[in-house]
Amino acid sequence: MRIRREANAVEGILKQVETGAVEWIASDALVDEILQNPSIERRLENEGLVRLASQTVPVDLAVEERAADLAAVGYGAYDALHLATAEHAGADVLLTTDDEF
Repeated sequence: MRIRREANAVEGILKQVETGAVEWIASDALVDEILQNPSIERRLENEGLVRLASQTVPVDLAVEERAADLAAVGYGAYDALHLATAEHAGADVLLTTDDEF
């Protein structure tokens, strides 16, 4: 039930992205994480979805340094990169369904 609610929520947000009501800012870290997915089907699906993003934030030195600070206080490597790139982009919200994040 919970996974179904999360999937419905994500689908609703993606519809808002498609209509321009919400802006999706992706990152090179997200693209890299997608490319590492062992499921070809899911990887291709997510590659298609990430194309909806209005911009992709590169992982530069400032982002890497902030991510290192976040990792030092307990964030996982990718979670730290996602948060650092969201901060760098000035995002209002970081959306995740990762329970440990």
